Amino acid sequence: FEPGLNFAFYVKSQGNQAVIAQAMQKGALKLNPDAVFTTTARTQAVMGSLYPQRVAATLLGFLGGVCLLLAGVGLYSVMNYAVSQRTRELGIRVALGAPPARIVRAVMSEGLGLAAAGLAAGTAAALASARWVDSLLVRMTAVDPLIYAGAALFLCGVAAVATLLPAGRAATTQPTTALRSE
Repeated sequence: FEPGLNFAFYVKSQGNQAVIAQAMQKGALKLNPDAVFTTTARTQAVMGSLYPQRVAATLLGFLGGVCLLLAGVGLYSVMNYAVSQRTRELGIRVALGAPPARIVRAVMSEGLGLAAAGLAAGTAAALASARWVDSLLVRMTAVDPLIYAGAALFLCGVAAVATLLPAGRAATTQPTTALRSE
């Protein structure tokens, strides 16, 4: 034991850990009275070594949630604008007797069509970058069909909710109000 020399022992034991640690500390202090002796349980040591990865995963999860929220708000805004531009057309359809379900279906198909195009582009980009991402992953692959399918279903659900609000508003548009709008 020389001053400034740091090393660690990993001891697997059964029984009272405090007694074993105290016996090891006495033995270390006999060899070098200036030795600094600390004990840490294996679970605490592992958790401490994984702290940077846990922080990064939490941060990336939070940022992913914010991005999903922004995507939903963006899709809602686009659909709301598209419906407001078509107010006159939708009012004429309602005046001519189109049932509200047909109006909702028309607006929903437009919104989900946009979402499908975005999903196709996003999937293509993800598959194109999979080789690079694969080198960063441990014990998993970047191309997991179950994850891709789950993400696509979740985003379709977000798109459906974001599109349903303008579609419902379009279906309840009064023909007289729609015809007067510009």
